[in-house]
Amino acid sequence: MINNKGENMSDMVSKAIIAKKTKNIVNTGYKLIKILKLLLENPKSYEEINKNFLKDESISKPTSDDMICIYINTLRQLGCRISRPSKSNNFKYVLLNHPFKINISEKDSFILSQIIENIFIENNWKMAWDVIELFKELQSLCTEYSDTSFLNNLHYHFKIKNELMHKLAYYCENSKLISLKYNSPKSGTKNVKIIAEKITLENNHFYIWGYNTEQNTNIYLRIDRIVDVNIISINQFSIPKKPLFKAKYKLFGNAKINFQETPSAKIISQTSNYIEIEEEVSNKFYFIQKILQHAEECVVSEPLSIKEEIIKIIEEVLAIYE
Repeated sequence: MINNKGENMSDMVSKAIIAKKTKNIVNTGYKLIKILKLLLENPKSYEEINKNFLKDESISKPTSDDMICIYINTLRQLGCRISRPSKSNNFKYVLLNHPFKINISEKDSFILSQIIENIFIENNWKMAWDVIELFKELQSLCTEYSDTSFLNNLHYHFKIKNELMHKLAYYCENSKLISLKYNSPKSGTKNVKIIAEKITLENNHFYIWGYNTEQNTNIYLRIDRIVDVNIISINQFSIPKKPLFKAKYKLFGNAKINFQETPSAKIISQTSNYIEIEEEVSNKFYFIQKILQHAEECVVSEPLSIKEEIIKIIEEVLAIYE
């Protein structure tokens, strides 16, 4: 059996197995990082570690004491000295010292950069932010001779204060009307009012989404460009659900394979070559950027005005290279 990419069933099964193994490695690595971060704060018992696992949306399920013991032993193999739970330490794991004031070799730096890249591919902002917070601490533990190139793609994230992220997350969870002091690359510093909706991680950047009450539209802003944030009202607001317009488009190739339905984007028809999507669009700019990223693997059919706008953008780009 051959698919449209010329792969046989054996190739497809092998890829699926590799993808599953990669995901398991990322999950295990994240749990190790999570435990290390918890022990850096203060001693923790089995119950406290599990409680933090359950609160973490990236894990959100209980872990057996035996598995936690395995993770602790793995950290010990990495050079951490962790005491066993006993009556003398209130039955908690205590991080006595760790080996992270070390020289990070070029090979180590490459491995760490791969771990960071794989975690960011998950597009799980909470998991990624936890990792960033830990690597902030690791940065201070590196000697001057260490290869710190693994931090290259994190430096602009380090500018974001942890307090700001927690505030924004709270405002989104409770749909608060807030005022953001935002440093726009085009118009400079300005104040933007939104009803906070959600935080996302896309293309290695953190974004806050919300409903702009002045423009009557949904917008998204890069969090690393937010200078300050203030709550305007303690009330909880409802975000209007009426979309700007409905769009229809077809996805081919990898875009078809990787597509996942959402409440606003549904598959309405499909063949062996493509799937047709109907999407309720709340932000025109974001929608057009998403379509352009799919390149030749996407064809927009409706609405005609958006189709023409996309064609115009492509023609303008092509004109630059003529």
